Formats: sequence, C-alpha cells, structure tokens
Amino acid sequence: MPPSGKPDFTSYREIKLRINKLKSKIKNKKQLPKQIVTGHDLINKYKLKPGPKIGQLLEILREAQLKGKINTKADGLKYIKKYL
Repeated sequence: MPPSGKPDFTSYREIKLRINKLKSKIKNKKQLPKQIVTGHDLINKYKLKPGPKIGQLLEILREAQLKGKINTKADGLKYIKKYL
C-alpha cells in the first residue's frame, strides 16, 4: 500500500483500458478461413498413417492457404504431393 494508506488504482485502470482496446481490435478483425484440407483427407488420399508427419503437412497446407496459393481441397491435395 502507498504511504497515504489508500490503494492506487492507476495501473489497474491503465491495464483495463489496454485490455478493452485489444478486445475491440479482435472483434473488428476478420476471422481466419476454415482449413481446406484435413488430416483425414491426407490419410485417405495418400494412405498415410496418423502421426507427426500429418501435422507437419497440415501446417504447410495452412500456410499455403493463408498466402492464397491454394483455394480448394483438390488444389491442396495436389500442392502437398511434392512434400510426400
């Protein structure tokens, strides 16, 4: 407690204001598009076994999707073939 004996809420108010600003930014942002290709798609198409490799491939596909390199499931399955 400060010497005056009264609690100082200055930091609290600043943090609360910052949190509210961040919340409004999040609400105003566009949401990410739904993932085009799933792990099940990769397993079924390429007869892969579940495991870390599927996760790595999905990360590659997600990056490609967000960069606009793939737009459909067929594009994604074709694109990932070079990483198998």
